[in-house]
Amino acid sequence: MKQIHLLCNAHLDPVWLWQRKEGVAETLSTFRVAAAFCEKYDGFIFNHNEALLYEWVEKYDPKLFKRIQKLVEENKWHIMGGWYLQPDCLMPSGESIVRQIEIGKQFFKEKFNITPKTAMNVDSFGHSRGLVQILKKTGYDSYFFMRPTEMEYGDFLWEGYDGSRIVAHKVFRGYNSLKGNTEKKLEEYIREYPDREQSLVLWGIGNHGGGASKVDLEQVNSFIANHDEYHIIHSTPEDYFKELDRSKLEVRKQSLVHCMVGCYTSMVRVKQLHRQLENKLYLTEKMLSHAALHRKMEYPMDDLKKIQKSLLFSEFHDILPGTMVQSSEKEELMRLSQALTSLDELCTEVFFLLASGQKTGKSGEIPILVYNPYPYTIDTEIVTEFQLEDQGWDETKTTIGRVYDCNGTMLPSQNEKPECSINLDWRKKIVFRGVLQPSCMNRFDCKLELVEKTNKKSSYIQGDFFIIKNKGMEVWINIHTGYIDKYNVNGMDYLKENSCRLEVFDDNEDPWGMTVNRFDKKMGEFTLLSMEDANSFRGYQGNTESNINVIEDGEVRVILQGVFHYENSYAVIEYCIPKMDSYIDVTITTLINGVNKMVKCNLNSFFENPTFLGETMYGYEELHQNGEEVNFQKWCSLEMGNKVLAVFNEGIYGGCADSGNILLSLLRTPAYSAHPIEKRKIVPTDRYLPHIDMGERQFKIRIQAGEIKDKCSTLAQRWNEKPYVLSHFPSCEGVLPKKLVEIENEIIVLSAFKQTKEDTYLMRLINETDKSCVTKINLDYFNIETKLVFQPFEVRTFVIHGTSMVESDMLGHKI
Repeated sequence: MKQIHLLCNAHLDPVWLWQRKEGVAETLSTFRVAAAFCEKYDGFIFNHNEALLYEWVEKYDPKLFKRIQKLVEENKWHIMGGWYLQPDCLMPSGESIVRQIEIGKQFFKEKFNITPKTAMNVDSFGHSRGLVQILKKTGYDSYFFMRPTEMEYGDFLWEGYDGSRIVAHKVFRGYNSLKGNTEKKLEEYIREYPDREQSLVLWGIGNHGGGASKVDLEQVNSFIANHDEYHIIHSTPEDYFKELDRSKLEVRKQSLVHCMVGCYTSMVRVKQLHRQLENKLYLTEKMLSHAALHRKMEYPMDDLKKIQKSLLFSEFHDILPGTMVQSSEKEELMRLSQALTSLDELCTEVFFLLASGQKTGKSGEIPILVYNPYPYTIDTEIVTEFQLEDQGWDETKTTIGRVYDCNGTMLPSQNEKPECSINLDWRKKIVFRGVLQPSCMNRFDCKLELVEKTNKKSSYIQGDFFIIKNKGMEVWINIHTGYIDKYNVNGMDYLKENSCRLEVFDDNEDPWGMTVNRFDKKMGEFTLLSMEDANSFRGYQGNTESNINVIEDGEVRVILQGVFHYENSYAVIEYCIPKMDSYIDVTITTLINGVNKMVKCNLNSFFENPTFLGETMYGYEELHQNGEEVNFQKWCSLEMGNKVLAVFNEGIYGGCADSGNILLSLLRTPAYSAHPIEKRKIVPTDRYLPHIDMGERQFKIRIQAGEIKDKCSTLAQRWNEKPYVLSHFPSCEGVLPKKLVEIENEIIVLSAFKQTKEDTYLMRLINETDKSCVTKINLDYFNIETKLVFQPFEVRTFVIHGTSMVESDMLGHKI
């Protein structure tokens, strides 16, 4: 007999068209009604996920929480999914998704003694293929979802980058049903799929909560009584997948995209702060673990868990995609900033602990300490600021710093304008090039010297171009356009004229981008202001400074700044070009005053028919190259053979490629939560409405080319999770810490190193390439030296205790 599993649920967004406090109120109301239904109607089962909502119930209505615990014991209420909440499933890192599962499963195990086997994200706007390995290695065997909406209803085997598989299910007509329409939904299902032996149909009032209603439940029970040709049961996801015949299911080997492509770009400040919090949390965990091993300090587990929950909340599928109302955006910016401040306090505390054993500074010298979080040696630019002991009021003199390494070797260095604008020889900013030893504190000393002040700068202008060369790179910037006309690495041209160009595209009020798959109606582009207008924009009308000029220059790098405009909007672009490396760092500051626009940064490559790749969760994949909007994480690249043009970002998730060009989607200016509905006008046009991302925003990218295939994930992590730098006079007490972890093969990414309980640590390593590889691992504190083999795209997790290193699943359970 054909069987239909009915799954009653109540989709409840904690934040969307409302603020968090309303989400709490609706959670309490919905759960109260659902509990009453479970108690009243025999055979009825209510399903709900999201540990966050249960936390709210436990906090604000403990009696209701105990009722739910009892109903779960009686199998009348089913804990489904098991995650902290339903996050966006494309933009968070793989590590963040593991934490979503870890925190959620811990809660449900502790409070309900339940461990779900089926994961679900029915309202997320896309699903990375990297999820498959994560699900498999966190105890799941199945997954169900709703989007992309164009996909056909049904079941398939979903294969991850590493070859692991789970069974997946695309739900029929969404996760909910309008009040009084459940019978209609069942009739539509039977009419469209009369021959399916096994079926799953979701029902219940959703979006703002609700769940089962009396009228719907009566309809369902009446429908069951009148259709004895079907075996229709109130059910759970696990029961559906347990009975599903998997032998004939097709295999799919791709991410489940693309859908609502505008949300990869809306609300850039939320996206950037989320990325900052990801980076800082995982950096701080490594430093805290190091300090705990070195000084036997107490690891602040509770503080980190609270911060981690702020990160996970920000990943909710209407927060990170930028589709919530303005009041909720303001709340989220405050919450993320508060979490970052808390992490900064922890990071500063542990930095001083790891500085133990450093020698004291000498008179006339400034010690500079740098913690390298990476498990391998890196040669990098280091930037820090410090205060001189006295104010220099003599306008003819200035103090310069020359930096030396621990062996007394003088390093390339230069003084630059500090963040402040106090016109005294007092606050100093030093940039130098140094080699950092892996996973430890590195010491440098800056010797001070008072010299005659000079404003001498190199011109770099040759004809119509600023031309900057070093041993391996050549960059040409056009003095008339302000854009890059040449980027050559080791004799090969990678970028051609008008690269880094800011282009403006027509858009609409919809922050999701529900009705489009691309943004290609170009309206214009930003162009250099005239010299007069550039000086007026800077606030000094009458000056004769150029509209693009060198603002910093020295042994380490040169920085050029240009001022641009489009209609009533402005942009400042800074190109930072190193003297001893082959990348270009670009900082773009926009001041946007125009609604319903998309701004993209266009990089014109010399590649013909390249492969377009982008990082995803614990892997990367080939992306469309036809102008369609796509999603990536910390990097995207064009590849031809072993030649790569890569772009690393600090919070840009959308873009496209076409004819060998990469266009990074910087920002959009739609209205808040403006939802297209049929042919109705999206928003009222008789008034002013606030629009997203108006005003000042800033973006940072690194362009790097050469034979860097298989290194993009490592280089992107270095661009995001930067070494911790501080000028500090240490006490000279204690002993120097050992290295935390050292990895021979730089392809392997150290995703996490954290304490899980006293004297026990979890380490996660990733091979984000399509090749097998081998590496040595040294863990000095544990007296462990071993060799590990990684399969393509393999994520391996280890629990370390004493002198033992045991492989586990991603949650730290033995396998």
